[in-house]
Amino acid sequence: PVEGIYCTVIKDGEMLGSAQTDNAGSAQIDVDPVTATIGPAQLIITGYNCLKTTYDINIINNPNAVVVIESYEIIDNNNGQLDYDEAVQFDMTFKNAGAQDATGCIATFDSDDEYVILAYCFADLGTIPAGSSILSEEELCLETTEYVPDQHSALLTVNTVCDQDN
Repeated sequence: PVEGIYCTVIKDGEMLGSAQTDNAGSAQIDVDPVTATIGPAQLIITGYNCLKTTYDINIINNPNAVVVIESYEIIDNNNGQLDYDEAVQFDMTFKNAGAQDATGCIATFDSDDEYVILAYCFADLGTIPAGSSILSEEELCLETTEYVPDQHSALLTVNTVCDQDN
């Protein structure tokens, strides 16, 4: 086993994920985006004092339901940014990137940021068929306080939960 070797997955010229091997020679590559399309890709292995090696691999569908955010739009005062003392809505599109229908899905907003006030933070998504996308009919809403520091970044988390069978 070799520590410190770089392992990267590339599909259609886009890097989907990368990791470095640990002292046991293992690397776990978290693929981003989760919605990566199925099909051929390359695993590229490089490191200090070794030859670059490329392996052809296949990305396959997850046999379960996998609900992810496909896109979102901030509905605000028309500048597309969350400003101080502002109430906004998020139009969100969710995608089921898995091979099984996702049923009974809900999405919730969460934030521990002291400058964010969660307003309406629940959306009933219902069923999202495998490989399909839906636009949430219920906007997720929040407000910011009037004392947000300039250029402040806030962490917002969107959690999706579906029936346990998915």
